[in-house]
Amino acid sequence: MKRIIFVFATCFAFSLSLSAQEYKYKVIDKQISREEFLEAYQHRHEYNQVRDTSLTWYTKKKVEVAVFRTLSDEEKEAYIWTDYIIDNIGQYPTGEYVADLWYSNWMGAVFLDEEFQIDTTYIHGSDRAAYSDKRIYVGCKGFNCDPCVWLYFYSHEDGKSARMTKIAEYRNLRWQLPYGYDILPEFDGLDYNNAMVWYKDALYCFGVENYDDENGKWCYRPIFMKLELIQVN
Repeated sequence: MKRIIFVFATCFAFSLSLSAQEYKYKVIDKQISREEFLEAYQHRHEYNQVRDTSLTWYTKKKVEVAVFRTLSDEEKEAYIWTDYIIDNIGQYPTGEYVADLWYSNWMGAVFLDEEFQIDTTYIHGSDRAAYSDKRIYVGCKGFNCDPCVWLYFYSHEDGKSARMTKIAEYRNLRWQLPYGYDILPEFDGLDYNNAMVWYKDALYCFGVENYDDENGKWCYRPIFMKLELIQVN
């Protein structure tokens, strides 16, 4: 009985710590039309930095080695067994390198500068990541089942390339980013890898909304969203 009370108290305290956590920005969401999303989607190359993954083998290995050196012994062992993956290595127009990290159901990323010095901040959430021309990074958390939209926003501390800082977090159980099995006519011509795009300082997304119909049957339909970062006083 004491153990149950202790576990409950620990979980409750952890919940309070999360609710009390403060970020530099809050996220305001708004449902928009498909036409509004297409306007942003068609201008995505103007407001989003494209990751160049056509680097030489040697350059990619330098990034991979730099990341590997920062792993714990447990993570290094998992890497040897190919359970921990360092992949999708590329470079942004800013000169920064980036690598995606996958381990079990966790998906993350890490930035490196042009000298291959690794950022001390490991990013949580790299699914469908988008990096804006204002150098704000956003990615979704990975799931093994029951996905939802759980986004993490990062930017460089003091505008420098030295360190990424988490500036906002957004979670919504009502909708999720689309997957390959979510085939809807409203998504024709859209790249699922670009389900999130920056446009004029806002993040535009397309996804799937879950709902129950009048008979209580679980259904889904397309949804288009606009997320804005509002600075907290």
